[in-house]
Amino acid sequence: MAETINLVYIGSKPEKKDTVYGTNLSFPAGIPIPVPVDVAYKFLSHKDVWVKESDYELVQKEQEEKLFAAQLAAEKAEEDRLAELAAASLVVDGYGDLGKLTSTKLKTIVESESLGIEINPGELVRDYAVRVRDALKEKQAKAAE
Repeated sequence: MAETINLVYIGSKPEKKDTVYGTNLSFPAGIPIPVPVDVAYKFLSHKDVWVKESDYELVQKEQEEKLFAAQLAAEKAEEDRLAELAAASLVVDGYGDLGKLTSTKLKTIVESESLGIEINPGELVRDYAVRVRDALKEKQAKAAE
């Protein structure tokens, strides 16, 4: 009987079939499969697809750590995206979306809240709304203290 080495498929698919070396072997993910030594080393040249059974536990742990790190990075990216959206938002509690208001309506809010903010000549209404938002949020924060 020919000598064999147990190889484990570590790729991303649930199962891998050998279509390159003509062995017609099927490798379910994570299951050791005996492979003739002369072909096993050809498979092992593809380090991101097959490993020896003895190395599988270490590789599996590395894959789990990479997956966990990727999940953390994705969660962090989502938190950053939401924080960026919140920072760009012109919605203020009690006033709605200031970005949809005209300069006249913004001036009315400024006067009613005694914010003391004037629109500068040539200033875009959006920029004025941002300054009004910041002043309102600062006033609300002080009131909450």
